Amino acid sequence: MAHGTRLAIALVHIFTWSFLYILEMSNGHESDMYCLRSIKESIQDPHNHFKHSWDFSNREEGFFCNFVGVHCEMPDSAVERRISNIDLRSKELKGNFPREIKNCSFLTHLDLSGNELSGTIPSDIFDFLPSLKFLDLSSNNFTGEIPKSVVNCHSLNVLRLDNNRLTGLIPPKINELRSLDKFSVANNLLSGPVPVFSCHKIPSESYANNLGLCGAPLEPCLPSTKKFIVLFKEGFVVGWSIAMVSVAVVMFRNTLRFLMKKATTKKNKKIKKAVIGAGGARWCFTDERSRNMMMSQMERTVIRMSFTEISQATGNFNIHKVIGLGKIGMMYKAMIPNCWPLAVKRLTNCQSHETQFLSELSALGILRHDNLVPLLGYCSEQNEKLLVYKYILHGNLYDWLHVGEGEHKDKILEWPLRTKIAIGIARGLSWLHHKYDFRVVHLNLGSNSILLD
Repeated sequence: MAHGTRLAIALVHIFTWSFLYILEMSNGHESDMYCLRSIKESIQDPHNHFKHSWDFSNREEGFFCNFVGVHCEMPDSAVERRISNIDLRSKELKGNFPREIKNCSFLTHLDLSGNELSGTIPSDIFDFLPSLKFLDLSSNNFTGEIPKSVVNCHSLNVLRLDNNRLTGLIPPKINELRSLDKFSVANNLLSGPVPVFSCHKIPSESYANNLGLCGAPLEPCLPSTKKFIVLFKEGFVVGWSIAMVSVAVVMFRNTLRFLMKKATTKKNKKIKKAVIGAGGARWCFTDERSRNMMMSQMERTVIRMSFTEISQATGNFNIHKVIGLGKIGMMYKAMIPNCWPLAVKRLTNCQSHETQFLSELSALGILRHDNLVPLLGYCSEQNEKLLVYKYILHGNLYDWLHVGEGEHKDKILEWPLRTKIAIGIARGLSWLHHKYDFRVVHLNLGSNSILLD
């Protein structure tokens, strides 16, 4: 009786394991067959490169292992041969990425490169292909982002996505794939920082022709607050809106400039009228209060002056009136009768100095600071170009630092005064570099260009 019971139990075990084995073989067989059938149905093969051999009427075990582009192996955890390799490269295929390829759960090698496949790469495809070691989707027309689930393929050795139209960021955690040896996303539309791989060195060619990518081995990324990488999206509505806003801003700016120019012109006319006076005398005031008031008004604007009045004020540019010689012209001291002295720079007749004249006039005409010599007026008649500045009584710093023998000892600068001068220079430069609407670079700073009031 006991012997019969043990025999019955043994037969049950044998039957159960046989049933499970057959069931597992059936499930694996059906899963792989469904995977290939979905590929055949979803991908267009205009030139019949592979579909003619994918005949599912044959029901023999592993019959699909003989299909074009299909290779099977016996995995360690399986009881039958399963699909491990699908190679359909360069067959002029069209359509989208076959989503049901996830049913080939033992797939290790997938090559769909060199075709005309389009659409996005399914975001969850890598979750169902954990054994994938080789993936090549290069030279297609895939769009969208690189799926973040790629970081779940820990066995991935090769990933080629180059020559597509992929956008967005490279998944930053892709550098955690320690087995990834070859990686290429060249010739796409990707942006953002390049991930740093610690185990393998990915060359710059793998990221080439993605204008938005940055970071080693490419150009360094700018700090996030200074970064001006603009992602343009197609669309008539967006483009039209930006264009309209731009036109409105330009019109507002031009209108504002016109009104400011008009107001400045009126102000200059009033000042010049006040200067000329009823009797025709120019730049002359008998009382100190009127003289200081006019000086204050002049320092807030730039007035056009005639060559004749400047010539008279410098004694027809007398050599004895010369107070300095610069790179682009001579500096004269101009003295208006009963008025304050002025400094006049007469530019030499040179075509390149025309640009310097306009640059100095446009920049210094609007720069007003306690530590900057103000530009008060200008003259531009025929070949004559003149700039009129406030005269600084004590000359330049160079002469004070290089006192010759026999000169008066009062001209020697003590250290407290030198410190004060240095602070004044720093304040002027700081304002030029940081505080004004546009940045100004001196380019010729030296003790000769530092004047002491």
